[in-house]
Amino acid sequence: NTNTAFRDFILGNKMSLVTEHLYTKEIIPELATHWAFSKDRKTVYYKLDKRARWSDGRPVTAHDFLYVIEFMRSKHINAPWYTNYYTEQIADIKAYDNYTISVTMGDEKPQEELISSTSVGPIPAHYYGKLNKDWESNYNWAIQPNTGPYKITEYRKGKYVIMERKKNWWAAND
Repeated sequence: NTNTAFRDFILGNKMSLVTEHLYTKEIIPELATHWAFSKDRKTVYYKLDKRARWSDGRPVTAHDFLYVIEFMRSKHINAPWYTNYYTEQIADIKAYDNYTISVTMGDEKPQEELISSTSVGPIPAHYYGKLNKDWESNYNWAIQPNTGPYKITEYRKGKYVIMERKKNWWAAND
């Protein structure tokens, strides 16, 4: 029931809006195709890649990013660090249409820090739906849809995890 080294493999399959290139430090797209900064140095606007799909085939939309705030601030999850971060640091996430969002920080930041701080990953709203007091017991060992190139296809608690490359991963040619 603890996080192990395998957690890195799971997190590596959860794409964010953008990421930083390991060597050049250039900002490169993951789930966003375009981004722009506000003059107030608190907000970044993102255009989502319309090709992006969850491992269950459903499209990734602005609703999945709005759900991040609902999810992380919910009294039904037991994640104090995330609850605090998505309350104190990330002030808001707004949707302008199905594929355009903004992420606003609580404080002004330099552009390099602002882009990395606002590059959140989505949570599949269609999968979890309405959170309630039974959320943790209902989903603790469930295989959540993801946006990365691999999916967990099978596991045996405490013994093994099997991951397979997605046959038709939406970003395979990027």
